[in-house]
Amino acid sequence: MKNFTLQNSLYRLRAQVGVTYGSDMKLVFDVLSETARAMPWRLQERDPIVYMNQFGGSSVDFEASV
Repeated sequence: MKNFTLQNSLYRLRAQVGVTYGSDMKLVFDVLSETARAMPWRLQERDPIVYMNQFGGSSVDFEASV
């Protein structure tokens, strides 16, 4: 593991979310994006990143990074 915040106080917080295969993927993406943007403590100059990470055994896995 590498400490990327050693000389910089900026860091990204990542959250992984799994949803069922029958979910509306566009809605999942939109909700994660809106939720990440609404976090009052995030650095406003940097946009959150949301992407579909993988197809799991029983879920579609997304990651939101703020």
